[in-house]
Amino acid sequence: MVKFKKFLVPTDFSGFSRNALEYAIALARKCDSKLFLLHVLDTNQFPPDLVLHHLALEPRRMEKALEAEAEKNLRSFITRVKRSRIRYQTLVKKGNPHAVIAALARSQRIDLIVMGTHGHTGLAHTLLGSTTEKVVRQSPCPVLTVKNV
Repeated sequence: MVKFKKFLVPTDFSGFSRNALEYAIALARKCDSKLFLLHVLDTNQFPPDLVLHHLALEPRRMEKALEAEAEKNLRSFITRVKRSRIRYQTLVKKGNPHAVIAALARSQRIDLIVMGTHGHTGLAHTLLGSTTEKVVRQSPCPVLTVKNV
């Protein structure tokens, strides 16, 4: 029988991520698992509103400000996890999201990655790519994708 003791839940703080978190919490309760909640700062593609907000800062200060903002968002995101009394750890990393997720899954010996999917198809999928799809291909463990319905 497969035992899932460590779950990785990558988040971009969207509703899609929150939906995936709900699935991860339910599974973690049943399996008595620990959740690793991860946000990856994509250093090649910062969100425009954050860049404009921190535009006056020099690059290193801007990066630190973006990290602090991500950590703040992650703290508010985990309110639901705290109430569920599940063991968890939060992480903010920098880099290419799918590569960071796969590398963390390897280094922490994650048993299951639970992540949302935006459900882009056609041209939007081709232009934007899919972090979830790339994680599925590169992951050393199973990936549960949760579609927002």
